[in-house]
Amino acid sequence: MKKFIYAFLYIIFFSLVVYAQNKTYKGAELRTKESYKYGRFEVRMKSVQVEGTLSTFFTYFDGLPDDDWSSSKWNEIDIEILGRYNNSVQWNTITGGPSNHVRSEFTNFNPHTDFHTYGIEWTESYVAFFIDGKEVYRQTEEHIQALTRAQKIMMNIWLPQYADWVGTFNPNSLPAFAYYDWVSYSAYTPGNGNYGTSNNFTLQWKDDFDFENTNRWERATHTWTGNNVNMVKENIVFKDGMMILCLTDAINLGYVDRNPPRLLWARSSTGKITALFSEIVDKQSAETTSNYFVSGLEIKSASLQPDGRTIILECPGIDINFSYNLLLQRGVKDIANPSNQSSLINVPVTVSKPLQLPIRINVGGEVFSNYLKDQTYLPQSSQYGYNEGMQANTNESISNTDDDPVFQAEVNGLVKYFIHVPVGSYFIRLLFSENYFSEAGKRVFDVYVENNLVFDNIDVYKEAGQKKALIKIIPTVEVLDGLLELHFAAEIQRPILNGLIIDYLGPTKVEINDQSESKTYLNQNYPNPFNGSTRINFLLAKSTNVKFKVYDILGKEIFAQDLGFLYAGDNNFIWNAVNNQGKTLVSGVYLYSIETNYRSEVKKLIIIN
Repeated sequence: MKKFIYAFLYIIFFSLVVYAQNKTYKGAELRTKESYKYGRFEVRMKSVQVEGTLSTFFTYFDGLPDDDWSSSKWNEIDIEILGRYNNSVQWNTITGGPSNHVRSEFTNFNPHTDFHTYGIEWTESYVAFFIDGKEVYRQTEEHIQALTRAQKIMMNIWLPQYADWVGTFNPNSLPAFAYYDWVSYSAYTPGNGNYGTSNNFTLQWKDDFDFENTNRWERATHTWTGNNVNMVKENIVFKDGMMILCLTDAINLGYVDRNPPRLLWARSSTGKITALFSEIVDKQSAETTSNYFVSGLEIKSASLQPDGRTIILECPGIDINFSYNLLLQRGVKDIANPSNQSSLINVPVTVSKPLQLPIRINVGGEVFSNYLKDQTYLPQSSQYGYNEGMQANTNESISNTDDDPVFQAEVNGLVKYFIHVPVGSYFIRLLFSENYFSEAGKRVFDVYVENNLVFDNIDVYKEAGQKKALIKIIPTVEVLDGLLELHFAAEIQRPILNGLIIDYLGPTKVEINDQSESKTYLNQNYPNPFNGSTRINFLLAKSTNVKFKVYDILGKEIFAQDLGFLYAGDNNFIWNAVNNQGKTLVSGVYLYSIETNYRSEVKKLIIIN
């Protein structure tokens, strides 16, 4: 809900130009003089990689030339790229009311580190969004019929005041720049075009920004409530065939960088320290270990991550029960021309103590039983938490569960959920309950886990009904970098999550290949499907204690047996398809696992009675 409010505040005051406010920071906006109704709007751009910032390309009805704007006539189509995320682009259509329709699109690339082409197709029946020429999302719902007003093409860079939406801005990250290579407009010409979907569009113009076309564009000089910058003309620069929007302080305007790179924060975990630079830095100087110092620790290596800002220092002797300080020496350079070099700066290292496995989180709620209290995620200090969204709760009972408080609490409108875990394979359960809508098709969303789409078009009401527990299982997820990431993308309305359960299965495939002596192979049960009993065959690489467990499709453990100490080699177990009370299980799909001291594996089986 807050994101909608933020967008409302942004636009409601957009037409109320405020020249008198002299804000600390300065942004920029370029807009067309002409307005366009329907068409295909495209841009090739590289956004700003700074938490708390927004780089945009959008169309907007500003009421001109007849000064006819009001919230009831609101028309806007947005492409907004939040600097806090390295794999997400946000789409939004806004109509009178206001009515927002937001989706945070997962991307398999970092939009801040390279140029990509983004597009909007707007017709009387749909709005579609494109990345690199491929359609990735389309809206056809009733609100599209309210997008009827001609709109200007706009690009801007600014600082929203709402940290729970865009993240916390650090002034040491200035200056920051968004790069625009070209913009094009194609008219909507159904049946007569040669471009776009079904060749229904015709190119009218493309601006390569080799120069500033003052007949087409105008520079904005305004601000609005909820924005921490004034838009100034000096922060729009045409250079090297690009239009560059600059985010600066009040003194160093334009496309100039005089600030040295700094460390914004550092945090420790087992065997390493992760730190974030204020800007993209030179790889060679950043990976020179002598540019860092931690008292009492040897820094064996420094690895700059693909974002160009995150550095990971390998420190094998680190003690997570001890406090450290990381000293950045003089020597790390940024990529400005001419480059700036770091000066001495000391930052405390936040101690990150690992969570106890299995991890259970009451998303949106308080501590309950063995579930942790939820929280927002801060990359410099949090072990887990969500980004964006709003906590909500109902007092009504929830069916199909004994853990009502978990399913009564939720975060709706969330985009990311992060959990720091050891490198390894995990068995994950996502807990849902639709506590608001009372019919199918009102809330539909996708879930990505570790960069993979695992659930497409989840409709909790359609699957379970209202105020009924639904558990979605992800049998195996490999986490290779120590940070488990979930991404939620709306199809219709705001995604929800009520709870998380994360069980450790064992090493990843990479770890197993490196440590072949720890291998366990769980074979498919035979027969399968089956009636009565089935044989579970498994191979142990070394002798160990073994447990056999069965879960229903909702992830609830229904059978467990300790098989005791078994010797290395081929082993088997006969299961008679009963639960812990000895009752025969009904037909259906179940999960079974073999758990050892060093690894677990999960597979599916089918019972037919």
